Amino acid sequence: MGDNNEMNNRERRKFERRHQEEMSIMNKDRAERVSNPLSAEEKYAVASRASVKAENVRPIEKGPAVKLSLREWWEQVFMYHYKWYALGGLAAVILLVSFIYSVATNYKPDTKIVVVMQYALSDETFEPLRLAAEQAVGDANGDGKVFVLLDTIFITYDGSDLSQAAPDMLMLSFVEEYSVLYLVDEAGLNILRAYESAALLSDIGLEGKYAYLEPLDDAIPIYNIPLISAIGFTEDYPLYAVFRVAGTSKNADQFYQPGITALDAILEYAG
Repeated sequence: MGDNNEMNNRERRKFERRHQEEMSIMNKDRAERVSNPLSAEEKYAVASRASVKAENVRPIEKGPAVKLSLREWWEQVFMYHYKWYALGGLAAVILLVSFIYSVATNYKPDTKIVVVMQYALSDETFEPLRLAAEQAVGDANGDGKVFVLLDTIFITYDGSDLSQAAPDMLMLSFVEEYSVLYLVDEAGLNILRAYESAALLSDIGLEGKYAYLEPLDDAIPIYNIPLISAIGFTEDYPLYAVFRVAGTSKNADQFYQPGITALDAILEYAG
């Protein structure tokens, strides 16, 4: 009985010493935490490490490098990742080249001949006159290109509504910045007068130059010229040459000269 009591006393003392040691360690740790508290980043790191379970961590396994052929790279890499970028870049290059080409080749006419009449005649009918004018006018605007433009406009006009008789192409010719020579029948002449686009010969100083053709104040009859009359123009259905007014042109003489040169070449060719 005495032996059992002594054994129990020894076990109790061991337990008490172990408990005191554990309490001493805990008190020491508590004192250190109080004197050196963790920062917010350290607390977050401790919490993060504690939340990661060892069984959820897997090493990253890298497979052997795969060497692709050019065709495989094209199909699997380029077409998948870069196709739309490449197409967008190609479209941008095409637009840029097109813009540069259009600017480089955008020549303005040295003068313009506009045929305005009620009867349909093909452009080929007046093409020889355009060529004669182009050869005479030359590079009037100095852009390096000799170019006389020909527009043929056919109108429906009963003498009542002039606003409906002028097509958009004719209206555009009223505001273009270069010289315009009109070849018109009586209906076309009436439209030019209605829009105040027929220049007076006296304003240009040409009333004497074409006196042999018995001109009107703003129109020169050319239906008696052999080639013009051969087309079908007569005194009953005349054709007139009319210069468009210079408008706000800074140099009226320079504005009219290509048209005058064109008309002189037409008269010489057709005569």
